[in-house]
Amino acid sequence: MPMRSRTEVCQPSVARVRGRNCDDILRVGLVLLTTRVLRLNMRTFMKQFVVGAFLISLIQLACALDITDSNVQDHLLMEKTKAQALVLQVKTDFVPGSPQYVAARQKYTAAEQAFNNYTKAMLSNYKVGRKADLKESAELAAVRAKEFQSYVVSLNLQSKNFAAIFVATGILLDIGEKLFNFVQKFQEGERSRVADIIALQVTWDDWNKIGSGG
Repeated sequence: MPMRSRTEVCQPSVARVRGRNCDDILRVGLVLLTTRVLRLNMRTFMKQFVVGAFLISLIQLACALDITDSNVQDHLLMEKTKAQALVLQVKTDFVPGSPQYVAARQKYTAAEQAFNNYTKAMLSNYKVGRKADLKESAELAAVRAKEFQSYVVSLNLQSKNFAAIFVATGILLDIGEKLFNFVQKFQEGERSRVADIIALQVTWDDWNKIGSGG
């Protein structure tokens, strides 16, 4: 099969929007989110966050359950993006060391570890052509993400512009199935490279790397 470039493998691309095609909305939304929200420093974050919040709401509404082999990476990236947006909300409203900041950081770290273990369980097996039992890791990832989201919501942040809704265990299992199908489309010698590239894209970042400041 034709060689796919690094960009084709794991970067959301801005495609022409054809009507209400969900794949196109998802890719366009994610590109704008990463350029307008996640790469901002904290001083300009609030000026652009409403745009990012609207786009996340649009993506959640239009694409929450429409998972295909071709957009499965984007759905994983969207979960990472929602988590980062919540972290930026906390960093905007609370100073490092405050009780709320510390608690939010702890809950994010638990969600980060759970989601990255889920991703690792998939890709470490898929690169060698082997399916994985994701029930335990998917369930824990969904629970920890929900705990983080619920805590941030409970803070009633002044910077709150949207409510991120993380996907449930069943959707994570569906994502795992679709991602397996995607990776297996590559020749055996290419699967490891593809899996490693995807991992770099969808792995959740450490709290300190999101935005600026501690």
